[in-house]
Amino acid sequence: MSWKNLYRFCFFENQPVVKSDGSPFEELQGFDVTCHASGRGLLLFGGADGHMLIVDKAFNVSAFRAFQGPLTQLFQLKQSSIVVAVGEEEVQNQHDVAEKHSYVRMFNVEKVPSGGAPSTYRQIICPVPAPTVTAIAAHENLKYMVFGTQHGELYITTGDISRERRLVSRGFKRFKGRLDSSSVTGLGFNLVSPEPMFYACTVHHIYGCYPDREITERLSTEPTSPDRPAHGASPQCSAVSDVDGSLWVDGSEDISMYLVEGRGSSIPFEGIKTVVQCFNSYLVVVHYLPRDVDDFGAGQSQYPLAQTVTICDPKNKFVAFDAAFQDVSTVLMEWNSLFVLSKSGKLTRLTEKDLQTKLDNLCGRKAFDTAISLAKSQIERQDAMEDILTDIYMQYAEHLYSKKSFDTAIKQYINTIGRLEPSYVIRKFLDSQRIHNLTEYLQELHSRQLADRNHTTLLLNCYTKLRNVDKLNEFIMTDAKLNFDLETALKVCRQAGYYEHALFLARRYCMHDWYLKIQLEDTHNAQDALDYIQCLPFSEAVKSMQDYGKLLVTAIPEASTELLKHLCTSYTPQPSTSEVVVIPRSRVREQSIEEPADPNLFIHLFVDQPDNLVEFLQYMIEQRESCSMAVYDTLIELYLQQTPLTDNDKRMRDARVMAILAMPGKYNEHQAMIMAQMYDFKPGLLLLYERKHHSPMILLYYIEKKAYTDVIETCKRYEDKALWAQALEFFAGDAEGSRLHLADVLTEIRTNNILSPLMVIDVLAKNDTVTLSSVKDYFMQMLGSESTSLSSAEQRIQSETAKTDKLQHDITDLRTKAKLFQDTRCAHCHEPLSLPAVHFLCGHSYHKHHAVARPDSDGEVECMECQGDHAKVAQVIGTQIRGARDHEQFTRQLEDNPNRFGVIAQHFSQNLFRKPPKLPQRLQQQQRELHLEPEVPEVAAQSLFAPSFSASTGSSSGGFRSMDTTWGMSQQIGNAGF
Repeated sequence: MSWKNLYRFCFFENQPVVKSDGSPFEELQGFDVTCHASGRGLLLFGGADGHMLIVDKAFNVSAFRAFQGPLTQLFQLKQSSIVVAVGEEEVQNQHDVAEKHSYVRMFNVEKVPSGGAPSTYRQIICPVPAPTVTAIAAHENLKYMVFGTQHGELYITTGDISRERRLVSRGFKRFKGRLDSSSVTGLGFNLVSPEPMFYACTVHHIYGCYPDREITERLSTEPTSPDRPAHGASPQCSAVSDVDGSLWVDGSEDISMYLVEGRGSSIPFEGIKTVVQCFNSYLVVVHYLPRDVDDFGAGQSQYPLAQTVTICDPKNKFVAFDAAFQDVSTVLMEWNSLFVLSKSGKLTRLTEKDLQTKLDNLCGRKAFDTAISLAKSQIERQDAMEDILTDIYMQYAEHLYSKKSFDTAIKQYINTIGRLEPSYVIRKFLDSQRIHNLTEYLQELHSRQLADRNHTTLLLNCYTKLRNVDKLNEFIMTDAKLNFDLETALKVCRQAGYYEHALFLARRYCMHDWYLKIQLEDTHNAQDALDYIQCLPFSEAVKSMQDYGKLLVTAIPEASTELLKHLCTSYTPQPSTSEVVVIPRSRVREQSIEEPADPNLFIHLFVDQPDNLVEFLQYMIEQRESCSMAVYDTLIELYLQQTPLTDNDKRMRDARVMAILAMPGKYNEHQAMIMAQMYDFKPGLLLLYERKHHSPMILLYYIEKKAYTDVIETCKRYEDKALWAQALEFFAGDAEGSRLHLADVLTEIRTNNILSPLMVIDVLAKNDTVTLSSVKDYFMQMLGSESTSLSSAEQRIQSETAKTDKLQHDITDLRTKAKLFQDTRCAHCHEPLSLPAVHFLCGHSYHKHHAVARPDSDGEVECMECQGDHAKVAQVIGTQIRGARDHEQFTRQLEDNPNRFGVIAQHFSQNLFRKPPKLPQRLQQQQRELHLEPEVPEVAAQSLFAPSFSASTGSSSGGFRSMDTTWGMSQQIGNAGF
């Protein structure tokens, strides 16, 4: 494509150069410019008179004389402030003849004194005659500098070119690499190449030169015909790009690019080129276009006036600027601008517009491809570039969509992924006729891992609606990297009936639940599901059997039971036989260090398979050291639920149950008892009753079996009165038992006084089977015993009554009659009494000095002979009073004594059911001495053993005490049984 057919834009503003004060820049007018350079914020111009002009950013000009003769070449290093200049000077030889020599001088233009010249780093004499140097270049690392001559020769200097040396011609040496004999028109170092390398251009050829190896490779080709001459370069028509290190040179009909490898692409470009420069990514060409091609001849000395400065982007294929200029001498680059210098010294500035303006212009012209390429090449910040590109892609896609170019539009929408909301694009392509475009977009969305579960659902639905199994296989079965929501894909494939794809995903990514669910609920392949579980690690296998074991046990009970046995004893995963290896989602330790599973987790799986459950539980009991109670309880129930067909089967069943029941602590005895009752398993029930000492239930068991001897033995063994009552009722109601054993039962009841005769009569009276002969002995013996007991009671009553009457008589005498004291000896020392003497109502007399009160008796004197009996009486009374308050003791006496009526009668006889009287202080003191209860109620009566009177002169010392109080005391003594 010719440059004339490219998009043309005006991305540069054309304006004359003015100084900071607004005045026009005219310092170059009248200055014969022979060479130029730019860089480091300066524009440099060399003149024919040997002066060098330095122009700064404010377009202030400083000048100094660099050479005595003309200044022919200038080169400004971009990374250093060194300027390399080539000029001529006359030198007197040894014969005093003036000779012209070319010099290379290096100046430091970073600091130029006002009105002075910059410092000179180095000066080298060129080893060639003065007018022959046609091109010069230096490497940015300051290690290489090269110049070319009009005869096709190259000279190079190596080392630190900035270091000053003496003026000798040996500063440059002849480059060994040979060029053709035509003039060297351009030199430039390739700063991108890993090896130091520079391009050398002659009139006829292009060369690549390597200074370290001193070799030259020709990059241009030989002419193939006279009509196609050799491809060289004209002066100022070769430039090296700083972007990619490529060399651009002019041609008669094009502009060609050269790389290290050789000639590259070219741009058809008609006309005669006078300047070729590289500016960033642009190519700047100054060319002449003849108004009439036929009138323009090769030998014509003066060009027509149609001179054009064209700035084109060879990569993005557009013209950024195209304008006519008058007599262009050269083009310079600095401050991110281009400067066009005319031969008259006029300097024009071309300033590039900002990127957004250029992109808006491109998009407005619908040059979206160009805008995208431009944005990619000129934006350095990645985030800013993404935002701008997304906007361009969006406009491009909308443009194509409006033109109904859906296939192309979706490709541009794909470029917006990650920046543009996917739902915006999806809504545009939901029409069934555009489903293939939507599929393409969703595929790319998944490949970039930006899809959510809704996008996955939509993509799989697109595949299924299109019936594009190949694409579905490519998306699911060949995708090594998971870039979609797995569960969504499984769900959609399952709903659409693509079970094979769903199983592939589930197995590949270890979605065990999904795999088993599909196999058992959709494909009904229980055996494959079981084989899959056997390949899983222990924990995953246990969980899978808990969730899906019910279905597996129902479908294949034997194989499932075997797997459960292994899980609860010693499980080892089986190697997978599938092409897709089951990879665990988490690293699981080997089975050897796993605890076996608890059988309780799987019992519920055998709800409809009791025989397999029996087999499973039997294996657990046999193989495991310990099992939970639930295992034994369940197995007992299963055994009892079985219905034996033969007697041998029943014996075997009973033996298994009894073997388990014989292991106490392994099972729940209460539950086992319930099961035995529910299924009427008598042997086990009796064993459990005996272990729990449930005597009523044991007795009931023997009663139901009519085991008469066992009934009696049970009653004897447990010695429970209630058992004898129950046994009596049983034998009384059973004719055979009554005839054989009723007499024995009644004998046991009578001997041990277990039941009262009334209770026995009441039980016997309720049954019609009891005969008089069987109970006659019992009643005769009971009547004889009662008669003996009654006689004994009557004799005791008579004795107690006589004692009471005697006490009553004595009390009456004490109240109504005088007491005669006739003792003549002291009851203590047995010496004859002498006055003073002390007499007591009990009949004892003492000398006065023998009748002394005890220290703890509050000064009251008592009879020393009767003092012990008095203490016993007080103790009995205190014990009775305390016993009346101790209700628990009374209750225990009733429970322990078979004659309960006698206990109650004894308490009545001791007057313990009434409110106890209060004792006098003296009796309370005696009770305290005897460790009786401290708070004993006082009694209003006085002791019989208190002294009645004392005699010193034969008169009474105190007379009689109150007979009422004496009677009260006598009454208590009588009640106590004395």
